[in-house]
Amino acid sequence: MLQAKMAAETANRAKTTFIVNMSHELRTPLNAVIGFSDLLLSETFGPLNEKQKRYAENISKSGNHLLDVINDVLDISRLELGNIELYYETVDIPAVIEEVQRVLSSLSAGKKISV
Repeated sequence: MLQAKMAAETANRAKTTFIVNMSHELRTPLNAVIGFSDLLLSETFGPLNEKQKRYAENISKSGNHLLDVINDVLDISRLELGNIELYYETVDIPAVIEEVQRVLSSLSAGKKISV
């Protein structure tokens, strides 16, 4: 029983280490994607047409959404380890629904599915 417990704890530490490393490896290029898309949106190097602006906005929003997901995974790992406290906050449900629709619209349009 003790040996099984030790093996489970070792596996859990390995999982946490993997999640932390994976998160770091994803964040580095993701921050570049977000930064460059935001730079495009600032129009520092010239104006964008409406289509380019819409694409750059989608890149930025999707990148930030993915960064939020990565941070959520890290938070879950910290919760499992007891290194973070859970807190409650007010959520703007219409904004969440709008974000889900925005993210899913590009995926569903290609498959002729309406959201």
